Amino acid sequence: MTESLSQNILPQLQSAWLSRWNQRIELSMNELADAQTKAGWNELATEALPSFSREHRVAYIEALLLKASLLRAQGQRQRSSALLQKILTKTDSLGEPRGFRLLFELGLDHWIDQDVANALEFFLLAERKARNPEESLFSLSNILWCLEALDLGRNEVEVKIENILQELGLSPNISHVVEQWSAYQLRKLFYTQMKAPAGEMVRGQPSFFSQWARSLPYMGGRNISLDLSQDYIWQGGYRTRTLAGIWVPSDRSAVRAGDAIDRLYLWTWLWMAKRPEVTQEKLFYTLESVLNEVDIETESKENILLLRNSLEWILLLEPSLSGRMQKTVASLRKIQSNHYPILETEYFLIQGLSPHSDSADLDLAVRRFQVFERILRETKSVKDQACVLPLLKERLSPFLQLQHSSESFALIVDCLREEVRIPSREYVLHSPGLVKLLASLAKTERVPIEYFVEPGSDLRSVHNFVARARKLMSAKSILLRKHEIVRGPDWPKILILHPESQKAANEISAIPGWSKRKNFVDSEVHLQAARALLPAIFDRLSLEKKMQVSKATACRMIEAWLAEKKISKLGKAKATSYSWVPLKELNL
Repeated sequence: MTESLSQNILPQLQSAWLSRWNQRIELSMNELADAQTKAGWNELATEALPSFSREHRVAYIEALLLKASLLRAQGQRQRSSALLQKILTKTDSLGEPRGFRLLFELGLDHWIDQDVANALEFFLLAERKARNPEESLFSLSNILWCLEALDLGRNEVEVKIENILQELGLSPNISHVVEQWSAYQLRKLFYTQMKAPAGEMVRGQPSFFSQWARSLPYMGGRNISLDLSQDYIWQGGYRTRTLAGIWVPSDRSAVRAGDAIDRLYLWTWLWMAKRPEVTQEKLFYTLESVLNEVDIETESKENILLLRNSLEWILLLEPSLSGRMQKTVASLRKIQSNHYPILETEYFLIQGLSPHSDSADLDLAVRRFQVFERILRETKSVKDQACVLPLLKERLSPFLQLQHSSESFALIVDCLREEVRIPSREYVLHSPGLVKLLASLAKTERVPIEYFVEPGSDLRSVHNFVARARKLMSAKSILLRKHEIVRGPDWPKILILHPESQKAANEISAIPGWSKRKNFVDSEVHLQAARALLPAIFDRLSLEKKMQVSKATACRMIEAWLAEKKISKLGKAKATSYSWVPLKELNL
């Protein structure tokens, strides 16, 4: 490669780099291909590095690094990481210095792997080797993200970023940094002053956060539009479905734990507000994916606090899940941060609403924000029917009334959720049979044994329930006679919470995967997602792509929906298509 050619290649690679950093991936790939053609590089491989002179090797390394970066942008993270390690090993063996772009890409590689500490180290080294304000700005932007994830002070970095942004003005080479900076400011404003972003924001991350915050019920708003610009193919669809309340089978394994936590927090609040687009089943599917994927030690502080509050809300309303979430919740309760006063205040609110709270009053921090104070007031007011969170009020009202009562109960039997609670031990037991036994004995002193024996079964189940009840109370609390069960002399004081309404037919009592799963094609969640994602007339192939399922699964779904007359068939053979039966014809 001649000297003039080397000088022509470097500016073109610089242009390709700027396109890549500003998420114009296709343009960057074309510019790299043009540079390769001009230089005569048929293939970019680390093995070819020793064959170049030191001066020409610089351009070849830049092209290799750009290739690794583009592989990551296409979702091929493992190939990208492997190529970076080869470049690092080869350049070190050849005595080449670690330049800005190598250090920057290594930092991004660690960041993607959630190794924030090492990512911060490489970004700091890259910032010191920056050759122009743009490179310095990109380094500082990522340093800011790392400091935020580690919950460290970042005032000095914020000042540096503001100064460089003023210096560069409206340069198109920094559009992605401007987007990141806008998203950071929006989140900081929301978590410190509880101000939901309003109006049109710049594309990408700020747009998502703006719509996400406005969708929270305690902010009193809803999404006006879901016109969300996507700059990442691998995360855009998941975020859009989060805002729309759509769950598809591929969402079982979240693309990124942070996106799944955003969804879990938003959907938890929508569930408490009884929004029709978020059912208990959708929420528990998301909860399952988060608990299976999240690593508390590597997640950012923001995500950890969002997860902590989400799990606390779910645990408050569904105590039967405490066994599965106990270890995770216990570790999260130890984590606090002064940089997120909104999330900390919300946590105080959850603690104050807990049935086991010692005091009816909350920490003064709750009263800093009118929204949380209003939730507290409406939830604890029995007469107030205009509650912003009807599910929360419905589930908590009996226990909040109990807090203000002078009576103390040894056991609380919740017939709606089929749970037995022991307030003194903060213990919850899910047992339909035991609930039936205790509720019956609380109503009358003597109950025939035949009342508890199912057709075709024996008396062993009855003996089992009696034994479990004695363990909860005492040996003389229940007496087992020949033909009946009788209250004993040590019968404790029991509060029976009778169900005010029946459970919905499609409601589940445990997280899918921890109990028996529902038949895939029978789930209303999948039907709702298909209706939202597919047009009025569709074929099997479009169902596969939109729902991200296999051909066999798509065929089973179509067969089931045809049998249930939820879709109608059009055409024959390869021209077969299907149309949705209008909801009004389904009597929904």
